[in-house]
Amino acid sequence: MDGPEKWRILRLHVEDDIPLTTMAHDTGLGFRTLQRWHAGMSYHRHLSLKLTY
Repeated sequence: MDGPEKWRILRLHVEDDIPLTTMAHDTGLGFRTLQRWHAGMSYHRHLSLKLTY
């Protein structure tokens, strides 16, 4: 799964505050997988913000 596909799934958690446990159940993806994706995206977003300032 590429970045845009991951974001399409994680957006529901980030923007609509749907719990990752619910997301895991609804998508069939593992809870821990969703946690790793979220942590990775948060880390990369943090880095990009640091580089732009």
